[in-house]
Amino acid sequence: MITQEKKLSILIAESDPDLLSCLKQYLNENYNVVTFHERDDIIRHAPASEFILLDSRLVLFYGIEFLDRIKSASKSIHVVVMGDVKTDNKNYLAIIKKTVTKIIHKPFKPEEIDKIISDHT
Repeated sequence: MITQEKKLSILIAESDPDLLSCLKQYLNENYNVVTFHERDDIIRHAPASEFILLDSRLVLFYGIEFLDRIKSASKSIHVVVMGDVKTDNKNYLAIIKKTVTKIIHKPFKPEEIDKIISDHT
């Protein structure tokens, strides 16, 4: 009997349509990929995902509570923030760094996401 290995589920929340399209096309080959832009959709679908690739602008726009709600949906979820988290508030930045699995700076190569995933699975 042949068993098919379960693909990891990745949720992408990215405001740049070109980057979103590139990531989705690249990651779709090896992972189950869904995309959302709205806060409530991201939070609602977070428990079904092993990884969330999250645009840093969304983190700054929706706030720390947004990250807390994602993490409370599933303790095992890995959140990768894409882009610079620019803020003068050092406490805010420290909380973000403590909450997320990784911050990856733009621009990056899609293969870097594979490396992060393999390092955390």
